[in-house]
Amino acid sequence: MDERKESSKYADAFAIHELPEVSYEEMGWLFSNQQKRHEAC
Repeated sequence: MDERKESSKYADAFAIHELPEVSYEEMGWLFSNQQKRHEAC
């Protein structure tokens, strides 16, 4: 039963990452952070 719970957790995580909205938000956040770093340097 524990293994099933673990697999379900991973499945949920993958499902969340599969959503385009989340991935776009993450990419935008990473991009903005990179821009800030370049400006700081």
